Amino acid sequence: MAQVDVKSDGVSRSASLDWNGSPVSLTNMGGGTYQASFMEDPGTYVYRINVHGDPGDGWTASVTDGTTTQNSAGHMGPSGGDSTGDTAFTVS
Repeated sequence: MAQVDVKSDGVSRSASLDWNGSPVSLTNMGGGTYQASFMEDPGTYVYRINVHGDPGDGWTASVTDGTTTQNSAGHMGPSGGDSTGDTAFTVS
């Protein structure tokens, strides 16, 4: 098993994580940062990070298992939301 760390920055309202079709709670660390850590078996999983803030605000996100890191970035849409979309990640 490997520890998976998920972090999102620049999120002024809320963030959520769907990991392989199941919601995973992200902790609000303050200052626009949300994060979670959990153990996962090796394999390929699909995740989506949903972020909500002020329209046009920039955000970043990362998913890592300590070996591989996948980064995402974007800007909130006119409605104040954005996401990574469904993204595959392989846990080593």
